[in-house]
Amino acid sequence: MLWDESRLKMRTVPNAQGSKPLLAGHWELFYNNKWNFYSTQTVPQIQPYLFCESTRDEKHSRNKDGLWNGGGPFLNIKAVMPPPKGEAYGTRDSGSNTWFVSGMGSFPIRYVGGFFNPQFTGDNYSDADYANVGKIVGPTFAVPNLSVWGQEAWARSAPKLEKGGALVALSEGIHDTAPMLRQTAQGFSQVWETMGGKTIFKGDRGAGQRLGIMSPGAISDQYLNHQFGWAPFVSDLGKFYKNCQDFPSYYKKLQSDNGKWKHVRRTLKDEVQRTLLASGTGFRCEPAGYVVENLLCRPAQAKWEIWEEKYTSITTSGEFRYYIPDQDTNYPNNYPGLSKMYAWLTMQGLRISPSSVYRATPWTWLIDWQVPIGRNLDRITEALYDGVVSKYLYVMGHTVRNVVLYQTIPFNGGDVLATFRRKVEVKQRMASGSPFGFDSPWDTLSPWRLSILAALGISKGSAR
Repeated sequence: MLWDESRLKMRTVPNAQGSKPLLAGHWELFYNNKWNFYSTQTVPQIQPYLFCESTRDEKHSRNKDGLWNGGGPFLNIKAVMPPPKGEAYGTRDSGSNTWFVSGMGSFPIRYVGGFFNPQFTGDNYSDADYANVGKIVGPTFAVPNLSVWGQEAWARSAPKLEKGGALVALSEGIHDTAPMLRQTAQGFSQVWETMGGKTIFKGDRGAGQRLGIMSPGAISDQYLNHQFGWAPFVSDLGKFYKNCQDFPSYYKKLQSDNGKWKHVRRTLKDEVQRTLLASGTGFRCEPAGYVVENLLCRPAQAKWEIWEEKYTSITTSGEFRYYIPDQDTNYPNNYPGLSKMYAWLTMQGLRISPSSVYRATPWTWLIDWQVPIGRNLDRITEALYDGVVSKYLYVMGHTVRNVVLYQTIPFNGGDVLATFRRKVEVKQRMASGSPFGFDSPWDTLSPWRLSILAALGISKGSAR
C-alpha cells in the first residue's frame, strides 16, 4: 500500500525530564538508634518520549449533502512508553545484612524509592527501535499487512444467492454413494461377527471365520466413512430440505433486493493472544547492583518475564448489489414460472456455472489450499450470472500490542512485583481497487468487466 507522505501528520509528547538523570530515591544508614540520610539515588534517563503518533491518509472532498466522498487508505500509529514515575515504590531494608562505609564502619542500609528503566530485551522490537520515533510510527515497521485479507473480505461480504451446493453434492453422490453403502454394510457385518454371529464363506477362505474384537483398521475405515461420507451427505440433504421450506421467503427477498445497494459489515477476526516472549533470572530494571541484589534481596532469586498481549480486530464495511434481469419486478415478465424456477435453482446451487463445475471436480479443494482458484471462479460467477458488484468495500484493522515486563524483586521482607508496559496501537483502512474487489484495480479491468459495470450504470467516478 502506497502512502502519500504529503498527508503525514506527526506529534510527540517528549519526556519533560529531557536527558537529566531521574531521581529514583535515596539511601539511609542505621546508626545512633535511627535511620539517617546517606545519599541520593539517580538513574539515567533513557526514554526520549512518553507518547508519539503518526497519521497517514488522503484528502477527500464533500458531496452536495456535506458528507465526505468515501474514504481511502488510512493509517494511524500510536506508541506509548512506560511513564518515568517508576514502579514498586517503598522502603526496603537490608535486615541483618550490613554495608561497610569507609571511615565509619558497617551499618544496616535501606532504600527509599522506586525502580525505573525497564529493559525489554527479548521483545521482537528492541529498546532502540522504540526509542526511534521515526521508526516505531513508520508505515511498515509494526503495521500488519491488510492486503492478505482482501480475498476473504470479498468472500464474506458479497451477497450469496446460493444457499446450498446441490449440484456439487449430486456429482459427489453419484460417485460416492455406492462405496459408502458398501463400507457401512461391512461395518454392520463386523459388528454382527464380534457379537458372536457366524459368517459362512465360500471358496478358499473356508467356513466359520470370525473377525477379531480388536480391529483398528476397520474402525478407522468406518470413522472416515462417517466423517467424509455420511456426515456431509446427510448435511446436504438437510440443507436441501430447509431450502425448500425457506424458498417462499427467499424468493420474495431475492426480488425485493434485486438491483438495490445494501450496506454490509462483517467481522473477519476478533482475537486476543497472550504469549510469553522471554524469561530469565536477575534484574531488568534500575537501581540494581550489589547492594540491591545481595543486601536488600535474597541473592540469586530475582526473576523476570516478558509477555506480549495482543488484540487484533479485522472488519469490513461496504455496499453491494446484485441484479438479475428476470427477477426485476419493474418490468413485465412473460414467463413467471421460469423466473421462479431459475430462482429455485439458484438457491439450491443447481445452476451449471464455472464455479460449480470446478468444485464438482475431484480434489479441487486440495488445489485451493495453495492457489485460490475456487474463489476467483466464484467472483467470475457472481459477476456473470448475478451482476454482483460493490460501490465500495473497506477492510479495517485495529491492533493493540502491549509488551509487559514482570520483574519479581525478592526483598528480604517478601517478593514484590514491578510491572512495566509499553504499547503500540495501529488503526488502518484499505479500500478495494474497483467494484470487483481488492485485486482488480480500475486500470486493469478487462473490456468484459467494464461492460458489466456500464450495464449496471457504474463508473469510476460513481464508486467511492
